Amino acid sequence: MRQGFDFDYADYFAQISVLGDLLRDRPERAWLTTIPRDPEPKQFVVWLGCNVLRTVHIVETLDDILRHMGVDYVMLGGAANCCGVQHARRDDVDTGRKMAWRTFDRFEVFQPERLLFWCPSCDQRVEGMGADVSELVSRRQHVTEFFAQHLELLHFSPLARPPRVALHAHTGSPQQDLDAASTRRLLTAIPGVEVVDLPAFTDLGRHCASSQVTQLPAAQFRAMMDASVAEAQRRSVETLVTIYHACHRELVPSELAADAEEAFGSLRVENYLTLVARALGLPEHEDRYKRFAHMADAKLIMAELGPRIAELGLSPDRAERFISAQFGGLGRKPERASVS
Repeated sequence: MRQGFDFDYADYFAQISVLGDLLRDRPERAWLTTIPRDPEPKQFVVWLGCNVLRTVHIVETLDDILRHMGVDYVMLGGAANCCGVQHARRDDVDTGRKMAWRTFDRFEVFQPERLLFWCPSCDQRVEGMGADVSELVSRRQHVTEFFAQHLELLHFSPLARPPRVALHAHTGSPQQDLDAASTRRLLTAIPGVEVVDLPAFTDLGRHCASSQVTQLPAAQFRAMMDASVAEAQRRSVETLVTIYHACHRELVPSELAADAEEAFGSLRVENYLTLVARALGLPEHEDRYKRFAHMADAKLIMAELGPRIAELGLSPDRAERFISAQFGGLGRKPERASVS
């Protein structure tokens, strides 16, 4: 029997889609889930993957920055644009390959010059496919490197209160080393920002929901996260900066723990895109994932999101089930093996 035989893929992907719609700022999505009938050619396709939609403020901020730069692009994300990693992890290789190639074919309809990707899980999945990828996908570039290569289009202004920051990085693979170096270059280009170097994670894989992480006891992994945050605080860091969405989700509990103020002071967890957008003077999107994780009460979250749920025509029972699974309280998060 395949490992994923009893895994509810429909429910898994539905939760991502619903949370992406519930937590976004804008009335419209910044990303496409389906292909327009008459798609216009774009210079770049930005491939989001799936799970970043749980932290949708990151997606909306990325969209703002690319618009500010004047880039000709389209974003694709969600279950319809999946890399097939969830099926591949559960030994359903054939389905995973078909999903990946459906996504690759979607990129081509926009006739792009380059594919920019976001998700480290998607990248690792594509690497694992070897030569069985399209030519466009084989030349993909991570968005951090793209930004670092086009600093001339990012006209940063000094922040009102430039923070002392540290980068939460995963290193030890060529792509993660490049992502970390590119992000550090972006942060140091913001006037007044001071970057403190902390030890990078080299034994946790490419991000905080990697297969290496999911094999660790939860208490051991949490202790490692808390130790990293504590070291940042000891070094008088004000903002711990994430590159990837999975790391962002995993670090939020350290910032928002009941004893956070005593243990970690006023240190904040923010994605690097938030700092970039702030230095560009762009509107800031609220990190609702963080706030709702702090609330950890599905009833309170439902009360706040009631109008959005009605506006989207969602079943309240369905919405509450997904909200409870993600934010219902300590120990109520989805299994790490199911997320990236």
